[in-house]
Amino acid sequence: MAYSWDDDNDLDSGDGGGAYSFHDARKSYDDLSVINKSSSAKALYNFRDPFLKTDSEYPIIIGIDTTGSMAEWPKIFFDKLPLLYKEAIKYFPGCSISFQAINDFYADGEEMALQPAPFGKGAELDELIANLYPYGGGGGNGGESYEIFAAYNSFLEAPNAKIKPIAIILGDEPLFKYVPAEVADFYKLSGGAKKIKTKKVFDDLRNVCDVFLVRKPYYGFGLDEPVMKNWEDFGGFDRERILNIQDPKRVVDAILGIFGVLTNKIDNFEEELTSRQNKNQVSEVLNSLKLLKTNYSVNLNPPDQKSKTVDISQKSQKTKGLQIDR
Repeated sequence: MAYSWDDDNDLDSGDGGGAYSFHDARKSYDDLSVINKSSSAKALYNFRDPFLKTDSEYPIIIGIDTTGSMAEWPKIFFDKLPLLYKEAIKYFPGCSISFQAINDFYADGEEMALQPAPFGKGAELDELIANLYPYGGGGGNGGESYEIFAAYNSFLEAPNAKIKPIAIILGDEPLFKYVPAEVADFYKLSGGAKKIKTKKVFDDLRNVCDVFLVRKPYYGFGLDEPVMKNWEDFGGFDRERILNIQDPKRVVDAILGIFGVLTNKIDNFEEELTSRQNKNQVSEVLNSLKLLKTNYSVNLNPPDQKSKTVDISQKSQKTKGLQIDR
């Protein structure tokens, strides 16, 4: 079935969850948008939460930079969440998604730096999104806390995964060079070192997940090429795994294109894309995928789940003890 960004009708989630409404998903995020910095509301999730564990055969993690420089991009992304899930299950039947809000540890504080929501499916994703706190902060300090996203999710447990779990970041700013000391100590990453490089935690994440970046143009300062070089140097990213998108309405298309490449269904994706989008829209999406389509390779065997483990419950009395399993 072809899809379109302009298709704003109710959808069937396809997994027995019943109708999944664009209006419900939009309301979940719009309700959050009335919260501001002066509110007494607190983030429900933070980097001290127990690491995520899922029984899903197809786990997908999507981290969304929700700081001020992202402008309307997060809202537009969540507006089209039903489209993302409706199409994602064509590539990964019954997939589960964890949405995670990324902010700035240094400017916004440790409670806001990362909000990792549990995995969910279909209409239940509305409730999980409603528990995210769209802080809209950031500090203009030339970076956001993407490295905490990498550190946290490098401990993911997905024992039933048929694929290497997928981790996608939607953001615009450069990476900080180092993991905050408080985070490194909490996760026991330091091993006696004074500083842990961001590249180290992204290497750890790549051992567990297939990792991609969908980039919004960065207009804070400087040119985009230095930002790209930053992600290569500090994050260890290959260029084909960085997808540059100019139009926020093309983000879900780009993510679905990643799924098409991963499942060797890119021809099906392109056929659906060209049947409903105009020439310029199609061109932007396919150009962002060009290097990935040509150069992608991964070990498609299920990941080794005997990776590092850390008992967070023994490390801090502030741990919420939430039930994360899905």
